[in-house]
Amino acid sequence: MNIQRDQRLFRSAAVFNWLAAAVLFAPFGIAAQLGIRPLPEGGPFETVMVAAIIVFGFGYWWVALEPYKNLPIVKLGLLGKLAVVASIYVYAWLGIANLTLAALASGDLIYSILFGVFLFKNPTRKDLI
Repeated sequence: MNIQRDQRLFRSAAVFNWLAAAVLFAPFGIAAQLGIRPLPEGGPFETVMVAAIIVFGFGYWWVALEPYKNLPIVKLGLLGKLAVVASIYVYAWLGIANLTLAALASGDLIYSILFGVFLFKNPTRKDLI
């Protein structure tokens, strides 16, 4: 158990989410400049997606404050990241999403692995589902 390492993990996850939200927020135009396909087009669904990414980022920052007391948030984050990875990779496999978007989702894959390792190594893992 290394609290500083675990806090850095969740702080970096928060920053990753906030940067991903900035990239995917259509009015910024970053996704278009990076060649991400399909492009976010604005509107309510894109706004809700970006808001969810930002909120999850705040969740990870919250976990960083007390990593061992916030296991339910880590579990939710792990599920969320795996859902993103599965969705984007399926769309990439079908040819709907391009490899640039899949590469962005690979960050979520890395964090899901790190979250899983954190949960497995946590001394209170008996509480895990």
